[in-house]
Amino acid sequence: MRKSVLLVNSLAGSAVLTLLTAGAILLCLMFSTGEGEYGRKEALFGSLFFESRDKGGNITGATLGIANPTGLFIVFALVFVVLIASRLALHRLRNYRSALSAERNSNG
Repeated sequence: MRKSVLLVNSLAGSAVLTLLTAGAILLCLMFSTGEGEYGRKEALFGSLFFESRDKGGNITGATLGIANPTGLFIVFALVFVVLIASRLALHRLRNYRSALSAERNSNG
């Protein structure tokens, strides 16, 4: 039960952190385009793109999205591994601390 909760929490955390990362990168792509500067910009290993073009008459068209989801999967996997490793390390440290506390209480 405990391992499944750890797995589900890490999956959910990885999904949320990956979405936040993708959103922040898309915002950076949008705001890094200067006035009168048109074209396509890609980020996150070519996964995300932002494209702006002149539609004529002082109208600018903009599109953004996912070009290739491979980079997002890589980020998701890396975040998942880091979350699992950090939670396991925290669990082991808590067990070690409680063992030390129990040993100190039995000795003194």
